[in-house]
Amino acid sequence: MHSATIASININDLSTHTRVGILIDFIQCYDLDFVFLQQMPDLAILNVMGYATYLNIGANMCGTAIMARHEYPLTVTTLPTGHAIGVDHDGIRLVNVNAPSGMARRAHREHFFNSEPPALLCTASHSILIDGT
Repeated sequence: MHSATIASININDLSTHTRVGILIDFIQCYDLDFVFLQQMPDLAILNVMGYATYLNIGANMCGTAIMARHEYPLTVTTLPTGHAIGVDHDGIRLVNVNAPSGMARRAHREHFFNSEPPALLCTASHSILIDGT
């Protein structure tokens, strides 16, 4: 694989046009190849020229997304909860994870790490890069 520029951003909802504009400017300014987004709201559709957005929204109407340049052929794998999404590109599985957080959700987080990411990791037949929150 060639070298790639990757950013991981916990957007914590995109509730205003100003925030969407700032995110789009950031992506274009840094000429990113891949962008991992966590806490992606269901209604936030990002149209950034030259990029495809792959969403994985769970029942809580929030999830993860990976944006990638259009020229990259990708195979996408998702988890039903929306807490993770993976794409296969050029021999590498890129995995974006948004784990449950907070002390009150500790048991939920432990269950998540024991049960969900392995489904994305065990099916990879090549190198893996994991990122997220």
